[in-house]
Amino acid sequence: MAKKEKIIDKGMIEDFARPVSTDRARKVFYALSDYIDDCAMEIEQTNQIVNSQNVNFYEAGDLLTNSLLSVSELDFYLSIKSAQLELNSIGTMQNKFKIFINKLKVAWKGRKKKTIRQQKKQAKKLAKKSAVLTEKDLKEKKEKPYDLVEFKNDIFENLTECLTNLTVLYNNPNKIRILAKDEFGFRINIYPVIKHDDYFKIWSGVKNKFVEINPFEAKKFLQEKAEEISKQNNNENGGEVFFSVIRIFKNLYYNLKQNNEYQFVESLVHSCPNSLFKYENDNQIFDVFLKVLNYLNNTNLTQIRSIYNNEKTIYQQENVQYYLIKSFLKDLQDYVG
Repeated sequence: MAKKEKIIDKGMIEDFARPVSTDRARKVFYALSDYIDDCAMEIEQTNQIVNSQNVNFYEAGDLLTNSLLSVSELDFYLSIKSAQLELNSIGTMQNKFKIFINKLKVAWKGRKKKTIRQQKKQAKKLAKKSAVLTEKDLKEKKEKPYDLVEFKNDIFENLTECLTNLTVLYNNPNKIRILAKDEFGFRINIYPVIKHDDYFKIWSGVKNKFVEINPFEAKKFLQEKAEEISKQNNNENGGEVFFSVIRIFKNLYYNLKQNNEYQFVESLVHSCPNSLFKYENDNQIFDVFLKVLNYLNNTNLTQIRSIYNNEKTIYQQENVQYYLIKSFLKDLQDYVG
């Protein structure tokens, strides 16, 4: 097997550690917050469940955890506090998942029994049939319980009226995605969640159920860790090295995997002993990174708790697979020069 090239050096690590200004990202947050308020007020005119008091907009992802990167997408939570909507959503969303699985089974079962011509003919018939809504269909649609998906769809439709023609919106099953380089400068993901007093419930397609997340607790855990490291280094800004290490690992994951599914990084780095972050001067960030990497490569990753729900491990809570993290850390070890 060919030896991996040592492409991760001190200069790269120092570059990845540097903070990125959050000014523009926060302006996006405030602008979208205003739009969401307008959307909620519009929806409440015809909907008894939604009102401007129970709909809120929150930071998520890299902006929330003080680890914004030059390659970051902006994540936000679109929350609604409604016990009725939560109850309506559970059965509906589970049924939608079952319907999707059943469609796959039918498609797989019949794929060899019919010719391509017959398959196309049947597809046209089904499309024509689904395009015609009977009076009964309309009545059932109107009487269907209002759930989290319908709430997301209503916000999406109202957002299309608020944003400019240069903005591209996608109504994905679990989020609203906005591509707006000209208007906002970021790719944006808005995740609908159900709000409780001190935590959110977000739908997990992998588990086919709602899972609890606590972004407020996650932010507190990270800030407390940074403050402890500052005291350890006798420097009020010493905790910045902690967030620098988070940025380093996220940047490396993005560049190796070419995606932004790296939210497990905060929990990984948070699990490391405070002593690993001790440093004498700003030029030692590379040494700190190596100590953290070595610790993670030699620890039991299955026991690491999620900062978003400390009662769960990262594998139970964050839908991340063990082999993926293990291979990522091993690659880093191999690539460091």
